[in-house]
Amino acid sequence: MNNIINHLKQNENIYYPIATLTFGYILYKRYQNWNIKRKTLKPKNYKADKKNNTEYITLRNGYKTFYRIFNKHNFNKMPTLLLVHGFVGSSEYFLPLINEIKKNGRPCIAIDLYGRGGSDCPDFAYSPENMRKQIEEFIIMLNVPTPFDILGYSMGGAVVAEFASQNLHLVRSAIFLCPMGLKPVTSSFIPPLLYLLNSLSKIVAGNYFDCYLGELVVDYVLMKGFRSKKGIANQWDDTSSKRYKDYEKHTLLRNKNEKHTLFRSVCSLVMHFNLWANMQKRLIQLQGEKIPVLCLWGDKDTILPMETNQFQELIPHAKVQIYEGFTHMFPIEFAEKAAVSIQQFWDECLMASIL
Repeated sequence: MNNIINHLKQNENIYYPIATLTFGYILYKRYQNWNIKRKTLKPKNYKADKKNNTEYITLRNGYKTFYRIFNKHNFNKMPTLLLVHGFVGSSEYFLPLINEIKKNGRPCIAIDLYGRGGSDCPDFAYSPENMRKQIEEFIIMLNVPTPFDILGYSMGGAVVAEFASQNLHLVRSAIFLCPMGLKPVTSSFIPPLLYLLNSLSKIVAGNYFDCYLGELVVDYVLMKGFRSKKGIANQWDDTSSKRYKDYEKHTLLRNKNEKHTLFRSVCSLVMHFNLWANMQKRLIQLQGEKIPVLCLWGDKDTILPMETNQFQELIPHAKVQIYEGFTHMFPIEFAEKAAVSIQQFWDECLMASIL
């Protein structure tokens, strides 16, 4: 053994080809396994509970979708409203709004998009197309009567634009609450930077770990605010109200139960922001079919600053209502006001024989 060590010490140049071959072999194995997906992550402490109107459904791709359903017994009597949450939202945030809308018996369904709430968190692109496919499979497997009304809040507005434009025959009306998709929402260099960091993680460690470097960066930089009480209170008008206390409690619980799923899904969402922020063509498609469209936006929204003029230009027949003095959180904090506007919109459409 000593002779071998001494020989290697005397022939140091042999280290370079050995290192090159070793690195080349690692790269080759990484190339072979590059498209192998990491395991699907599951949120903690979520379960189906029909008493609380929560259920699971396994879609054809094998991924589970968590959802809340109300007044299912009226499926064939009244149009269903499908609600789609935002960036780091979940179906639970819609409960104040649903509690108002369902009073007259209207069926309401709120789903958790992949990687948020109680739904599975697969290792794939969190793009508008994949979110659309989730909704398409969901309504087929749940046998939701069509046409139905669909509502998107914040990033959910971009999902609704994607879904409705590709499924015009299924949509009775489309409602947008301070929607994303009309302008860029992040610096252009961030998505490629995250892709580079994640790629480096795959080169070094393959799919051995559940998280990549880019996902850890997003978790620390972006989600840090979501986990702080100051960040949770952002855009709320009255943080002493019971509704805010319930919201804060739920958000802190989500930070505990979904930390491992949120950093994966949110990182992928940011990496695909160029798609999420380019919904103009999708919205224009709604113009041609004259599907009834409502857009509600708070003029004090600093998360997604108001773009009502552009929205109106894209869909001239849309009803656009500006909430003066309201922020991005108005659909949750002032759900009663939003519900009144939505019901008035439906009533007006009926009177005009549009629906």
